[in-house]
Formats: sequence, C-alpha cells, structure tokens
Amino acid sequence: MKINTNKYAEILKEALGDKNNEESSLIFSNFVKLLAKNNQLRYSSRIINKLKDLYNKESGTIEVEAISKTKLSEEMIDSIGKLFKKNAGVNEVNIENKINEKMLGGIILKTNEEIMDGSVDKQVVEMKKKLMV
Repeated sequence: MKINTNKYAEILKEALGDKNNEESSLIFSNFVKLLAKNNQLRYSSRIINKLKDLYNKESGTIEVEAISKTKLSEEMIDSIGKLFKKNAGVNEVNIENKINEKMLGGIILKTNEEIMDGSVDKQVVEMKKKLMV
C-alpha cells in the first residue's frame, strides 16, 4: 500500500504526540530513514508542510503570505491579521511579507486554502480582458 503525503503527516503527528525533544528527534530521524528506504525523500518538504498545517489547525493558527511591491507597514500587517482573525475565526495569524519588486502595486494574500489577489497586475489583466470583448 502506498502512503500519500497527507497520511505520512498524520502518522508523524500522531507518533510525535506530546513527546519531549529527545524523543521527537529520534522519531524524526527514524521517519527520515523510512522515507529514504522507500525512496520518498523528495516528498519530505510537502510532508513537513502538511504536518505544520495540522498543528496550526489544531492550535487555531493561520499562515499568511503577503506579497507586495514594497515592505508592508506594521499597521498594514496588523490590519491584515485582524481581518483574518475575524473572517477565518482563528486565534493567531502569522504573516510573512514577501517583496516582489516586479509587481506594479497592490497586495496578494495567500493561505494554504485561498489566494486573494488585490494586485494592480491582476486589475490590468482584467481590464485588458474587458477591452478585448
């Protein structure tokens, strides 16, 4: 039976339970050996990301990637955090601001489940589509 990345993450989370650091290190070490034995090391980052998602869901946390042309102000980051707390019903929002200097402007917000594109680039594409009709 082939195990997918989601199942690996669920099994790993269950195995880690409430183990201490030393026990967790041993579990991770054995897990990596298992992936290597099954020639599945290439999936390790997906498995770790899924594991992180499982822990975040359990703790009421959401990860948000905010992509903008320039660094966002603390006020803007706080506003985004409040927006997600209210609309996603989470306790904590971790926001990582990534800079894309090629953007014309605006902001793109990404979570594992959704992409909200408020970029000027997208608006230009939409306007071109409307003008081509």
